[in-house]
Amino acid sequence: MILLTGATGFFGGHLLSALIKAGRNVVILKRTFSRLDRIRNLIPRTLACYDVETTDIDDIFRKNRIETVIHAAVNYGRAGESITEVLEPNFLLPLRLYKNVCEHGGCFMTMDSFFTKDGRIYPEAVDYCLSKRQLSEWLRYGGAQSVNIRVEHMYGPHDHPSKFIPSVILSLLRGEKFIQLTAGTQQRDFIYVGDVVKSVLVVLENLPKINNGYTEFQIGTGQVTEIRRVVHMIKEIVKNQSTSLDFGALPMSPDEITRSCADNQDIVSLGWRPQVDLQTGLLKTVQFYRQN
Repeated sequence: MILLTGATGFFGGHLLSALIKAGRNVVILKRTFSRLDRIRNLIPRTLACYDVETTDIDDIFRKNRIETVIHAAVNYGRAGESITEVLEPNFLLPLRLYKNVCEHGGCFMTMDSFFTKDGRIYPEAVDYCLSKRQLSEWLRYGGAQSVNIRVEHMYGPHDHPSKFIPSVILSLLRGEKFIQLTAGTQQRDFIYVGDVVKSVLVVLENLPKINNGYTEFQIGTGQVTEIRRVVHMIKEIVKNQSTSLDFGALPMSPDEITRSCADNQDIVSLGWRPQVDLQTGLLKTVQFYRQN
């Protein structure tokens, strides 16, 4: 049985759908006020749905035989949240879940991002980076099997409109006069959400082969594309000929991550490979926002 957090979010919703299709028994732990739009039709197919504010975490493990926890809940602190509000889903909640895994057995999996790769602190999300780094340190020295899934720049349908790719798509679909951007020379490893979901399924299938301590997998295509190029690709897919792309209008942060690319050999060795190329993934994503 799998305990999944973050099921109402962008990635969590995609993962929940895939887990159910794969015949997995899933228990959800969510916030009371979480929007259920993405998973409303999936909830009846889960074994249980708990609200974190009103549920004793220890009691979930006593009532259910949890074999794997997948912690996909996250708070980047981009909406002015307090440090406490960022710490709760990124560090405090997963630590309570991990404690139960140590006591009852099983595996603890958590989703991470390239923001914290190689010990870096991304200036746009300091609280997020510090909380995720602290969690990974606990997992490294804990007593249970744990897996950190470090994802590069993930994109796809159902992502929040404020995220980079959705915001560009929506601006172009609206035919805005111009879009202000940085120089766009940052290089990112763009990975489609469906491929990230499949990487988690591959890890689940191979847990008996993975060491019982701490393991990290970097999830990405292993190739980089300039942000500038991605914006032009979206503009071509949308067939927008009127919006001006104002590259250089916004300053680039002195601490900006100029290049990030996954070293995905460990996950590839388990049989996973990305299936959706950037052009196809952007087509799917544009189609979703065009229809929604």
